[in-house]
Amino acid sequence: MNLRSKNYEVMAIKKKTRASFFKDLKVGDVIVLEMRLKNTTGASGGGNYASYIEVINLTQVTHVYNSQSQLLSNLDNFELEVHN
Repeated sequence: MNLRSKNYEVMAIKKKTRASFFKDLKVGDVIVLEMRLKNTTGASGGGNYASYIEVINLTQVTHVYNSQSQLLSNLDNFELEVHN
């Protein structure tokens, strides 16, 4: 099962970044976040691994996978608004 966000439009770039994918985002681009629900424990059921979220740029038709902490850090550089 996949969880998908609403579409978000980049309204402003608050801070430039060198992070792959995010360095190419432009004002007006529309992105969506998607995460697949799956077990993130090890084979023996021990340990937890990070869940990765796919960020899809619908405007440029590109995508990247980020962990939640990476994603939050990267998205802090942008002002986003729900796109209708």
